[in-house]
Amino acid sequence: MSELRQILEDIRRKLTNGVYQNEEHVRLSLVARIVQSLGWDIWNPGEVNAEYKATPQEDNTKVDLTLLTSPRSAAVFIEIKDVGKLIPKLSDTKIQMKGYLRNYSAPFCILCDGQQWLFYYVYADRIDFSDKCFKEVNINKDSIDELESVFYKYLAKENHLNGKSKTDAETEMALSDRERQIRECLSEAQNLIKSNPLLSPVQALIQVSMERYNIEITQSEAYKCFNESNTVENTVSLPISVTQSPHQAQTKNDKLRGGTTGFGKTKLNGFSFNGTYHSVNNWANLLPELSTVLAKQFADFERVLNLKGRTRPYYDINDKNMRKGKVINGTNIYVESHGDPNEIARRAHLLLRTFNIPTDILLFDAHKR
Repeated sequence: MSELRQILEDIRRKLTNGVYQNEEHVRLSLVARIVQSLGWDIWNPGEVNAEYKATPQEDNTKVDLTLLTSPRSAAVFIEIKDVGKLIPKLSDTKIQMKGYLRNYSAPFCILCDGQQWLFYYVYADRIDFSDKCFKEVNINKDSIDELESVFYKYLAKENHLNGKSKTDAETEMALSDRERQIRECLSEAQNLIKSNPLLSPVQALIQVSMERYNIEITQSEAYKCFNESNTVENTVSLPISVTQSPHQAQTKNDKLRGGTTGFGKTKLNGFSFNGTYHSVNNWANLLPELSTVLAKQFADFERVLNLKGRTRPYYDINDKNMRKGKVINGTNIYVESHGDPNEIARRAHLLLRTFNIPTDILLFDAHKR
């Protein structure tokens, strides 16, 4: 476990227990502690400066905490409030920060009260930075992985020296408001999955986006958001590559088609899943092959054991309960392979929906006998 991670977990406990009683507690025992773990020398005022004079000609204009990469080169201004007081005083705090930026600027400004942290990229607009918040985290609510990633990206001394913090911030700023809001839902979606293990990552993100921002997102948008996320916890193995339409990969056969009907008197040669063609010699091999693909992608593949017909299971650990069970490679689970082509196609769609995978990425290479 990294030092930063241990510190964040300890701070979370202290926040929960109400240890930080005033603004100075937040500055010295919380913010400075995080800053030190990220490579800054808190004992050197030339690097970590409390009550920094952003406008030297005005004695009353002082930043709570400033991180400097050289004596007159500020990297980050941090304005600190008592725990829970940032949001109620946000408008006034923004005006206060804007005053610091009149004559002298730092690339980054952070407004925080210990638990809530708002990151601003000031290079985007030094004069009116107030709507340039590109990242917001809450130590009490967000996952430790998300917090660790954000603090390292935008507060680590090495990233300010090598310019990576600026690059990452500019990338984040380039996102649309909609994309940024969806990304902000990632950690909450992860927490939702922990409380409801049967919920898939995509389903959780769709739900949280609607509840938090009233944004209706598609399954493809949710997959894209997970795949592009750089945090450890959000980097999940998903079978969908949303950058490629399934119809762009039909090089094997230009007559591939989807759906679950019209296959009654056909022979199945193979299928295309997410742009990859899989050869099978009949319909009975479709579900074993497709299930093998998904079993490699989803750690909770055993949820398929809930799929049942009127009298028999579609998946089971005992093939005696099936008419023609076939074992799924790499698992101890059997899948029912018996059925007419339309029924097998329907079960394939049911399998995909179990993992919130769009059914239109599954296409069949079927021909009349």
